[in-house]
Amino acid sequence: CSLAEAGVRLKRAEKLIRRALQAEGPQSAAADTLAWVYYKQGRLGEAAEVLLTILPDDDTARPKTRSDRNAPDDIHPVIWDHAGDTFYRLGWAKRAVHYWTRALQGARAETKSNRETRHILTNTPLKLQAVKDKKLPPVAPLGKKVESSIKKNLKEFYQRQAPPPASTQPTIQRKAPNGRTQ
Repeated sequence: CSLAEAGVRLKRAEKLIRRALQAEGPQSAAADTLAWVYYKQGRLGEAAEVLLTILPDDDTARPKTRSDRNAPDDIHPVIWDHAGDTFYRLGWAKRAVHYWTRALQGARAETKSNRETRHILTNTPLKLQAVKDKKLPPVAPLGKKVESSIKKNLKEFYQRQAPPPASTQPTIQRKAPNGRTQ
């Protein structure tokens, strides 16, 4: 969904994708789009929950817990990449690295090159290297209004953080050159 990718009109995008999910049933691409709308809205926990319904429990074998989940090779590399970005933002760097590695493997295996696979082939190695170097990886940005809202809220938070009142600050007593306490 181009609205979700652009990070704009996210409420509209969510409404459209929910309608599609009701009409077509749970498909990986539609569920991933819903997860990406949540991601762009900053609703990372909800995005992760949706992604976990798509991804296998153990991607070395066909999943056993839910019959509607895909086999690892059936999952598009973009879904793995979205999962990596989502879980990294949630603080699960090790899991994110695993998902980004799967995205890169899948993109390399694609027979047709398209914008999405080129993006993964270009950017995912940078994410993996950044984590290895203990730096921030270039994960996808949140939605436009979400990023600016977060920045605004942080700025307001830091502006409200005034030093404590003088009565709670410790007093330092100093001795004057004549030996008296000041």
